[in-house]
Amino acid sequence: MASRALLLRELAAVIRQETQAESVVILEPDEEQLQRVVIANGCDTKELKRWATKFAALDTDAARETFARKHDAMVIALRSSNALPPRF
Repeated sequence: MASRALLLRELAAVIRQETQAESVVILEPDEEQLQRVVIANGCDTKELKRWATKFAALDTDAARETFARKHDAMVIALRSSNALPPRF
């Protein structure tokens, strides 16, 4: 059985390859609701920490959209409910 980290690393690699993105970052909130970098593909560590800190401070969808435009990025919320197979 594949580990969560391995699956996320593969997801980041596929997203980067298929979208031709310069980098892909997967963040998740930690116990204090600060953003923790789970996977980074194509980024430097210093830049990642700055982005994660700034992103953690965003409290609305509008603020996240502004952040994404400013950094030429796309923010996609991954939820386990998104992983459920479609019902027929």
